[in-house]
Amino acid sequence: MASSYASHRRRRDKSYSYERFHQRKQFFKLLSHNLARWLVTAALCAAIYAILYSYSSRGAMLARKKKEFNTLIIALTIALGLNIAASLSANAGELRWWILSRRKYSPREVRIFFVLNSYLAL
Repeated sequence: MASSYASHRRRRDKSYSYERFHQRKQFFKLLSHNLARWLVTAALCAAIYAILYSYSSRGAMLARKKKEFNTLIIALTIALGLNIAASLSANAGELRWWILSRRKYSPREVRIFFVLNSYLAL
């Protein structure tokens, strides 16, 4: 039982130590996340376009149909805006880690870097 505890402790200690940065693995992870964000953005844009196109062929609309149209367009526009804001925020976080991975920084410099970013978020 002591050997399993020791091996568990070694694995746990390794997670807190500095590990090698794998650029290829990180590149494909970032590529897949950005592609997924882009696909969600494209789907929201396509949905807005489809609604505009389908409602443009109609003549005068009843008040209920106008409310339906406005609700759909406003909801999709808000969703698109939130999606773009979240994507930009995620890209900024990824850029922060990319900048830190370019060269070695002291722990003090890294701490200052993150503190400045948290102040900019206010």
